[in-house]
Amino acid sequence: MADRFEVSYMTARRAIESLVIDGLCERRGKRTVITNDALRLVSSVRLNLLCARLNTFSEPFLKAAESVARENGWITQLMIIHGPNDPLCLRVIASGDPCIVVLPEDALLRGKIGQALAGTHGPVVIIGNRPGGDPVPWVKADDRAGMQLALRHLRELGHSSILFVHDAWQHQGLADALEVLREDSLDQPSVRPLAPLCVAAGGDQARPHVAREAIKGYLDEHSLPSAIICDNDELALGVLHGLRDRRIEIPEDVSLVSIGNTVLAEYAVPSLSVVDVRFGRHMRVATDIISSLLKGDVPQKPGHIIQPRMIQRESTAAPKTLG
Repeated sequence: MADRFEVSYMTARRAIESLVIDGLCERRGKRTVITNDALRLVSSVRLNLLCARLNTFSEPFLKAAESVARENGWITQLMIIHGPNDPLCLRVIASGDPCIVVLPEDALLRGKIGQALAGTHGPVVIIGNRPGGDPVPWVKADDRAGMQLALRHLRELGHSSILFVHDAWQHQGLADALEVLREDSLDQPSVRPLAPLCVAAGGDQARPHVAREAIKGYLDEHSLPSAIICDNDELALGVLHGLRDRRIEIPEDVSLVSIGNTVLAEYAVPSLSVVDVRFGRHMRVATDIISSLLKGDVPQKPGHIIQPRMIQRESTAAPKTLG
């Protein structure tokens, strides 16, 4: 090995020792052999998972990716993108290895990361965002349909005064949801339109706390709506506790719907009715695209829109006035 790779004997020996320590090689008397784990790694596809941040948006996608990768016999490597010019992530994208990029914001698409994605020849799929010009395949939820499902569910229950609570983040999904909300208020002349409540959270971990205080501040100046739609499960959890602080019961006094369907929604008390964006379906489609690209096939279409579904749980019911 020293002769083949033109390194010193000690360098080659240290490399072998490192592989033994990592469990990729093992000593058998005077011989050193490759372990089954090493053979599996060599023969497996390595799927790079890149995301802008770890939060309740990205984590369900990443968990779904791990599950699908195991089914395919792939191994995964997670990397956090530290800014639009992250050199390590740029090298990974340029390497040609399969990549799934979980990217809820479009800011990173305007830096070197975006340029690398647009120019890559490797199998890459973007989750949660639609890049301009469709340079690479992408998979995202139908945000307009999600808001429409939430509104339809609440309308069918008899709600007419509906508040939408959202983050301060500016992204296309939020813009689509706000547009649907505006159109709905115009189509329903008997409905009292409510200005959306923007919760400017200082960080991902602070979201529930900030939403809790924001809804209490809102109620100090406004009357209680009959229903509330939250843009994600963290906001919904905070709103739920803020209402409880004011002794407002859910769903007896106000119904609550969240868009997302993470574990927070299912295990909240009461459990949250949700617009399920179907995180697992996103990853199934993305990995199918990766598999096709690895075989040399060209995707028939660059973009895939995942249709959400409404799941009613304990947090929504008919308004009191309807019995």
